[in-house]
Parts: sequence; structure tokens; C-alpha cells
Amino acid sequence: MALGIMACLILGMAVAASLGIQRASYFLQRADKSHTQLQLASRLSSEIYAYVVIRASAMTPGRSDPILQDAERRIDTLLEEFDTVLRSEVALISADDERARENDEFDRTAELRRQTRALFDHPTVFTLDGGPGNQVAGIKGLTAELIGHVKQHIEPVIGRLVIDEKREIAAVDLGMRELRGTLLATGVAIAFSCLFLAVFLVWHVRRVLSSPISEIISAAAALSSGRTRRDLGAFRHDELGLLARHFDRMAKRVEHHRTKLETLNEQLEHRVAERTELLNRSNQRLQSIDDSRKRFLANVSHELRTPLTAIIGETELALQDADAIDPEMAQSLRCISANAAYLRRRVQDLLLLARSEDGQLQLELQPVDLVELVAEVCTQARGLAEIEQVAIDVQVGNDVKLARVMADPSWLGQCLLGLIDNAVKFSLPGNTVRVVLIQRNDAWRIEILDQGPGFDDPALPDLFDRYYQTSGGRMRGGAGLGLAIAHWIIKQHDADIQIGNTEEGALVAVELNRLDEP
Repeated sequence: MALGIMACLILGMAVAASLGIQRASYFLQRADKSHTQLQLASRLSSEIYAYVVIRASAMTPGRSDPILQDAERRIDTLLEEFDTVLRSEVALISADDERARENDEFDRTAELRRQTRALFDHPTVFTLDGGPGNQVAGIKGLTAELIGHVKQHIEPVIGRLVIDEKREIAAVDLGMRELRGTLLATGVAIAFSCLFLAVFLVWHVRRVLSSPISEIISAAAALSSGRTRRDLGAFRHDELGLLARHFDRMAKRVEHHRTKLETLNEQLEHRVAERTELLNRSNQRLQSIDDSRKRFLANVSHELRTPLTAIIGETELALQDADAIDPEMAQSLRCISANAAYLRRRVQDLLLLARSEDGQLQLELQPVDLVELVAEVCTQARGLAEIEQVAIDVQVGNDVKLARVMADPSWLGQCLLGLIDNAVKFSLPGNTVRVVLIQRNDAWRIEILDQGPGFDDPALPDLFDRYYQTSGGRMRGGAGLGLAIAHWIIKQHDADIQIGNTEEGALVAVELNRLDEP
């Protein structure tokens, strides 16, 4: 009951405060309107006297009427603004006596408008004919007549308007002071009421809730530490008692699930131990198989290099006297030499793969001129290209005379040769493989472009994986090592390799950091 009465009292004071704030807003708007009217009255008085000066000056030869018309428009505009502010102020007022006073102001503004119109229409009776003395006398006479009209008919109206607005401002100020006292008293009453209500609520909550909640917190702490505590709901029969009984049932279920979980955890640990042992044995077998694979690759590569070198040497020796050999035989020898060279490069790839996996490969970096290296690699690749009837076109930028980088010339050359071999392999007879060397920012860029079918877009992210082959690569007898080895070599040079497609075919680009000249 006491809580309800206090709440109703606070609500009533809050409503009173809200009404007071609305009243304060009304006073502020009235004061703003009155100040605006005072400013307009002051500006109107200044503009009327300025008009008198302009009107008198207009009698001087050489002065134009547009200046006078502009002064009249300014006065009319100020009168319109005064009427607009006055109408907006009347819209705020609800009391009949205040509306009557504002209607009197409308009458004064109408009188002010008539007098200013009479000022505009005042006749000019002085002539400017004659000498300068007569002109000055005429101007002074007209000025005296206009000022006399202003002081007699216009200034009293403006003065009454100013007095009315000052009276309104004083009334608003008095109302604001009274309202401030009322709001202050209301605010103090609301503050004390809220403080009393807060103290009462704290006392009530502590008396009703603290003890049972402390019991539930203690039980929850015991449950989280692995102990169980039941029969919390026996001490009361309200909502907190219902909560405690539910907590007891939950504690029993938690204990049951904890026991079951411990049993399952023991079984899981036993199975994990068994699977771990099985996985370790499988890893050992896989490691043994992988070691055997590495040894096999190294041994096969070593065993094949010697006969391949002999085949290449014998064919080159036979071709030294090509004029004495049958042309078809010479062509066959060239084909044997080119394919043997290609096979030797693939054997070198296998050897590189085996050595890189063992961590035995170490690059010997030294200054290398890419112009010479690209030319040498393209010369080696032309043997296979001629057999495939594919042309190799080397393009070096016009401003490129020397392209120096830090690289291992042997491995970098093998990388470029493998990329050009791939481009030739995927080209058709009559196509051209272009090898372009250009400068891009602080790097040298080597682009290898062919006119083949290009890369499959979905396969682009996987092309650098070892043994990965597209359907086109398997049809052409590839092993899936070329791009993987090229990628490994380029990364060992701290460089970048990119693959993509152009409108004509595939694109492989290699970018190496430029070596600054000493």
C-alpha cells in the first residue's frame, strides 16, 4: 500500500513538472518573438531615416530612381516580417485578454504601413533649377518635410510598438521567475520522493530476496565444484521456493550426467590411446614408404642421366657432319637429340624434387643478366620447338639493355626452360610462343605466352601442387611436376610467379627483384 501511494505521488509530481516545462517553453517562445519584434522595429526606424536621406539625395542630378525603389522594398519587407512574427505570436496565445493586446499591435502595424506609404507618396515641391545655392536649399527643405512626417506620424507608432514588446518581455520574465520557483520545489520534492522510494525498495529487496538468493548461490558454487546440495526448496513456498526445487532436480540430473560422463571419458581415453598407437605405426610405415620413394627418385634420376648424356652426345657428334648424312636420317637424329634433351630435363626435375624434399638443395646466388639467360634458354628450347613446329619469339623491352638480378643461373635457367617446354607442349603446329622481358617498378618481369587452350579457371589454385594434372596435361603425357618445381625454384629466389589466361592462350609470369647497379 505504501509503495503504491508513493508511486502515485511521484507520478503526479512528474506530470506537474512536465506541465511546468511546457509552460517554460511557451514563455521562451513569447520572449523570442518579442525580441525579434524589437529588432525589427529598430531596423525599420533605421531604414526609414535612410530612406529620407536617399529621397533627398535623389533630387541631385545623376542619382537614379532604382536606389530609392530598393529602399522602399526594404521597408516593405521589414513590415511584412513584422506582421509574420506577430501572427506567429498570436498563434501561441490562448488567453482572450492577451489576444486583444496583440490585435491592438496589428492595428498599430497597419497604421505604420499607412504612414510609410504616405511617406513614399509625399510630393516633391522644391525645384532644383538655378544655382547650387537653390539646389541645396531645395534638398534641405525636402529633408525637413520628410523628417517632420517621420517624427509626427511614424516614430510615435514605432515607439508604442516598442513599449508593448518591452512590457511583454517584462511579463514573460516575471512568469519565468515564478515558474522557476515552482519547478525547483517540484524537483526537490521528486528527488526526496525518489530517494525515499529507493531506500524502501533496497530494504524490501534485502529482506525478501537476499537470504534465499544467497542459499541458491552457495548451492550453485557447491555444484560447480563437484559437490551436490539438495532440498533447497523446503524453506519457502513462493517463486523462489519453486526455483530452488527446480535447482534441486537439476543438481540430481547433473550428478547423474557427471557420473555417466566420467565413465564415457575413461572409455574415450582408452580408445584414443589405441588409435594413437595405430596412427604412430601407420606414420612409421608411411615414412618408410616416403623414404623409399625419395631414394627411388634419386637413384632413377642418377641412373638415367648417364645414358641420356651419351645419347645427346652421340647425336650431336653425328650431326656435326650433317651434309654427309641422308636428310631424313639427319632429321631423325635432331628429333632424337631434342627428345633426349627434354627427357634429361625431366630427369633433372625428378632429381631436384628428391633433393628439395631432403633439404639438400642449396642455391648459389650471384649477379645474373636476364637478357643473356633468356636468350640462352630460348636457344636450348628451340630444338624441341622445331620438332613440334612451334616458333619461339623473344621480345626484350626497347629500354632494356642490362637486366641484372641475384639468382642461381643454373636453377633459374632450368625453371624458365621448363616453363617454355610446357608452352611448346600445349601449342599446335604453326603457333608461336612469346618470351617477353620487361621492367615493372623495381622488378624484372619475364612473361611466357602461348596460343594453346590455356588453363582451366577452376584448376588455377591447384596447378602449383606436385603431381597435379589437368585432363589436357594427362593427354600430353605430363607428370604434373613442371609448374610445381618452377614454383619451388622461384620461391627460393624470394621472387613471384603468376599464372593466368589471355585472349590467345596461357600466361606464366615470373618477377624477380632488380639488382641495383653499383
